[in-house]
Amino acid sequence: MLDVADVEYSLVVSLREDDGSLIMLGVFRGKQSSHFHEDDVATFGELIPYLKQAIRLSEHLARINFANRIALDALDAIAMGILIVDDGARLVHANAAGQRIIELDDGVSVHGGLIRLHDPEQDTALRRIVRSALAKARTGAIPPGEALSVTRPSGREPLPLLAGTLWHSTPRQIGGLDRPLAMLFVSLPEEPQEAPADLLQRLFGLTLAEARVCERLVQGRALKDIAEDLDITIDTVRVHLKNVFAKTGVNRQAELIAKIMATPVWMRRNDSGAAKPLNGRGTSATLSYPI
Repeated sequence: MLDVADVEYSLVVSLREDDGSLIMLGVFRGKQSSHFHEDDVATFGELIPYLKQAIRLSEHLARINFANRIALDALDAIAMGILIVDDGARLVHANAAGQRIIELDDGVSVHGGLIRLHDPEQDTALRRIVRSALAKARTGAIPPGEALSVTRPSGREPLPLLAGTLWHSTPRQIGGLDRPLAMLFVSLPEEPQEAPADLLQRLFGLTLAEARVCERLVQGRALKDIAEDLDITIDTVRVHLKNVFAKTGVNRQAELIAKIMATPVWMRRNDSGAAKPLNGRGTSATLSYPI
């Protein structure tokens, strides 16, 4: 191989990695050149520590890039809209559900790269909330989330919005945040909830009948409607619900719904691939999510 490349002299270093692989760096001279002298070898040797450092840095950046891709994919798997903004409410990133909400342009939109709310007073309030939260985050404080009910020009039920911060006080590292950012959690109230019975059955050790009652309860159905859907009596529905309470350690329907909504079940997607948030009718469920 070297002969075909007209190589007569070579100076090569091989660096063994932790996984057993080798990284090799070589300098070559043709047949018309002189051989390598001791000074050449010494100069080449001085490069080796820098080469090792460059390799470590390259591997570290590759891991960061991989971790970033995983993080963004994880955000896209969440059915609730997540909008990450800076202290000027400039959009830094939107997950798939958040991008869909923006594209609807019904209460929340983006103009000139900035998140805008349809109602001017609410828009001003959002900017105040974001600035205040990020200012506190810079001091090391962890401000609680603040909520807004976003008016929609379509006249539909307002969008529940919760603002929190994305920041930590650990030493800055490559790939880490160099500034605090705000996270806006938004969902569409009119979209149906989704709590598949098979997941609920496995998650809480329910029977299929109990899981189906839970599924419809989380969808906002009344007990009478659940009985009609499942072709059972309302007394049977109550028996199933009592058993579910015992298995999940709750005493009220509201507690049961909150418990289900605190599980990964709400991250499930519908058949079309569009994200479907679990909360369906108001702001209380959205505001229950921790930040």
